[in-house]
Amino acid sequence: MQLALQGDVDTQLEQARQWDGAPLPSALRTRLKRAWQQVGFLTAHIQTLEAERRALLRRRADPVIAQVRQLFALRGSGVHSAWLYVMAFFAWRDLQIPQQVGA
Repeated sequence: MQLALQGDVDTQLEQARQWDGAPLPSALRTRLKRAWQQVGFLTAHIQTLEAERRALLRRRADPVIAQVRQLFALRGSGVHSAWLYVMAFFAWRDLQIPQQVGA
């Protein structure tokens, strides 16, 4: 049986059964509840970061954000990859000549 957790996870875990119809062990239920809390926390954290990035892309006019917008405009490039490439490769270096890219 596959369990798709949504809504009231505590009740769903109480009702979940093993392959032989026995209830889940209490230690396993506790562990699954803890893992579900972590998923909720991380999901909320990711949503907050994405909202902050969207706000920065809309409002700021510095050159780094302009580079992110430029990369995002390319076909096949998403906002997350554009943000990552600019922040990891281009934002902190002032590249003057092509040889500096490989250095």
